[in-house]
Formats: sequence, C-alpha cells, structure tokens
Amino acid sequence: MYRSMVELFSEPETYGHSPEVYSAHHPVSHGSTKASSQSSTAQKDSKKDSNYALVAPHPLLLREVGPRRTSAMDIDFSLLQPELAVVGVSHVDASLSVRGQISLDKGQIHSLQTQLSAEGVDECIILSTCNRTEIYTNTTFLSEVISVWAQEIGMDSALLQGHLFLLTGQEAARHLFRIATGLESALIGETEIIAQIRDALKSSQRMNLAGSDVGFTFQRALETSRRVRSKSGLAVGATSIITCSMRVLQAMPLESAAAPVLVLGSGHLAEGILKALRRLRFQNVTVFGRNFERAQLLAERHGYQADHLAQFQARAQEAKVVFGAASNRLPILLPDEAKNLDLVIDLGLPSNFDATGYAEQLITLDELIEKNREEIKTSQTVFSLAADLIEEEVDRFKEGIAKRRAAAAVEALLAKSDQIKNKNLSWLYNNLGEVDEATAKVLDEFAKRFMIGMIEAPLRQLKTQFHTQEGQQLVARLFELDGQS
Repeated sequence: MYRSMVELFSEPETYGHSPEVYSAHHPVSHGSTKASSQSSTAQKDSKKDSNYALVAPHPLLLREVGPRRTSAMDIDFSLLQPELAVVGVSHVDASLSVRGQISLDKGQIHSLQTQLSAEGVDECIILSTCNRTEIYTNTTFLSEVISVWAQEIGMDSALLQGHLFLLTGQEAARHLFRIATGLESALIGETEIIAQIRDALKSSQRMNLAGSDVGFTFQRALETSRRVRSKSGLAVGATSIITCSMRVLQAMPLESAAAPVLVLGSGHLAEGILKALRRLRFQNVTVFGRNFERAQLLAERHGYQADHLAQFQARAQEAKVVFGAASNRLPILLPDEAKNLDLVIDLGLPSNFDATGYAEQLITLDELIEKNREEIKTSQTVFSLAADLIEEEVDRFKEGIAKRRAAAAVEALLAKSDQIKNKNLSWLYNNLGEVDEATAKVLDEFAKRFMIGMIEAPLRQLKTQFHTQEGQQLVARLFELDGQS
C-alpha cells in the first residue's frame, strides 16, 4: 500500500519483510514454514544474483582472491576471541531487493549507534552505500550489533543474521582495504567510496564509537587507498555510478536546455547528479527532498530550483527524466499520467520508485552497473599490482595492531627496567663512595645498555608473538609488572 508523499517522508518507516523474498537468495530455517511459491520480484532478483560475477569479470576480482566470507549464521559469537569484525551484505552477496531491506539510512545509523553506545558498545562504524551495508565492530559486540540492527529495520534478528557475512581480524581489514581501493566495488576502481569511508569514520568519531582497533583500521584503509591507487594505476579510467548514469542520459535524444529533469534526494548522491547535469548544460532541473530547506540550498548551489515533495507526482507528469537518489523506505508510485517520461534512473537503496507501467524507461542500480561493466578496461597487471600492494598494507596493519596491543606491556617493561637500573646504580654508588663525573657517566651508560640488552628479546616478542592478552599476561608474570618491586 502506497502512502502520500508527505506521510512517506514525514515519519520513520518500517516495512514488511517477506520470508519468501529472503529465501530466494539464502535459504535458512528459523522454525517457520517456507512458502511454496516465490513472488515474481524474488524470482527476478534471484536471476540477477546469478549475474553478479559479470560485473567484475577479471579472475583477480573473483571472490577467491578476496577475504573468504563466512555466513554469520554459522558462528557462535561467544566462542570468538576479541578482535576486529565486520558483518554485512553487499552487491556480491545479495540482490538489490535484499540489500534495500537490510540497508540503513542516516537517521537509522544515528539511532542504531545511539542505542549501541547506551548498551556499552564503544566500537561501531557503519559503512552504508548503494552497494553495501556493513558494520565494523569488535567480535565482543556482535550479538548486540545484530540485535539492534534487526530492531532498527523491523526484521527478525535470526533472519537478518542468516543474510550477513562475517569476517574477523586481518580478513576484516583486508576486506575494508579492498573496498577503499575500489577492488570490491561493482564498478572497479570507482572513487566515491573514499568519501563514504571517510564520512563513516568521522560520524563514529563524533559519537565516540570509532574505538581503538576499528578506527585504526579505517585510517589505515584510507592510507591504503591513496597508496594503491597512486602506485598501481587502478584509478586510471575508473568510472562511477553517476558517470554511468550520465552516459545513459546522453544516449537519449533530449534537448538538454529544455528537458524537464526531476531529482529526488538532497544528499551526497543527489549533489553528484546535479554537478553532472550542470556539466551537461541541463537547465530545467528540480530537486525534491524530505527536508525542503536542505533541498532548496542544494538546488540553489548548482543554479537549479527545488519544490516540495507533495508536488513531486504532479511535476512528474511533465518530466522527461527522473533520478532517484533518496533513502526513502517505501517506493514512490510514479503517476500514470507521466506520458512524457523517457527515462527513470533509480539509484536509491531501497529502490525509490514503483515504476509500474514504466518498465521500458526504468533503469535500476544493478541494471546500470551491468550496462556499464564493459567500460572497465583495467589490465591484469594493474589488478596484480593492486592486490600485492594491499597485501603489503595488510602486513603493516598486523604489525600496527600488535604494537598497539602491546603498548601498555612495553611501557610497563621499560619502566620496570628503569626501576631496576636505578636501584642497582644506587647500590653501586653507595659501595664505591664518591666517583668523578666522567666515571659516573660511564657507569650510568653501562647500566642503561645492560638493561636494554636484558629486555630487548622480551620487547621484540611483545611486538610480534606476545601481543595477545595471554602473551602480555605471561610477560607481566615473568617480570613482575603488576606493581611488584
């Protein structure tokens, strides 16, 4: 059932999640009876799922070379050791329909993080784009994260968990590094993901949810992106969703100055569309958003106009092109009277439009990617170099995490050695009596070098082998680092 535009955007929505739609992609049993027939939508989405490999045709981009994903449904979270973890869905794992139902808009992200913070979770960064919704946290908090996530989107927790992949430790880091460099994107090498990763990190930092390991991983991902893109040539010729949209638009026989274009949405994606339309010299463009003032500011910034959402369907009757770039929870029904409509590009997640009667004009996000996959000309050499550089960064990440975890024990061990040095120098001076300044310097340097030599091996082991909690406890017992003299 479709609600009015004003109702649709004026209050938060949850919507029905049909088990039939989900079982079309990941059959799981939760004690409920599976429906004997699937909806036509599920069948269409299931067919699309089988074509995902075509988006990234090169062998180095297939799932075998990336982190091996485990279904979160197969894991008992209580058995996992505390470390970095990511759970989520992406274009690799799920259809547009499923991704839409699991996705989180900005309001839901803020609500979810607020609830998790209240429950004591201190590491949670949410990366939500048109192709993926992923939550980076610590394995300690996985149960709480999935429970609150399911509550936020109005879905059974077990059903949600059955559709999520799980990666932990360095595999989670490798996954994020590949995302940041564009290797996990539907359009290989695209750069829009960089800003999305940066925004996700900043948002979590403002709420004190970046934590230690998770925030560190995101910072390293951004560094990895810069290094890999600059040294591998991966970004050369890279495309984007907006660029693909404009290619489709340019293929239409439109008079750019006169063609009425409507853009639904007022966020980063909508702004990217407006910039592209301005470059193509489109003049008659109207922006609609749930917040009229924000939509108006966005439109004016690019020399266009805005209108209230209540007027969208009326204006659509005269439009030639409509873009969907919003995060509304129910699709908007395009009016039957829109006889002039030549093109509907729906980039929203969930889908922005119910384009019943406009099947020929409608292009969905996944269809747009499929249309443009042949534009990816990146060579095998570039992919190989990018993959090698990412592995170097994963090794650096492991070293960095080890050093961070061992920092407290290293500091305690250094303090202990300094305490022992000073205690024995005091004994030495008491027995030697007065010594000249030059001799005192030699004795001090000798004691310092002796203690450094004694703790050199333990320090090295702390930074490599004993950075785990158990390893640090072992070193603490051996060197009596728990406040004992």
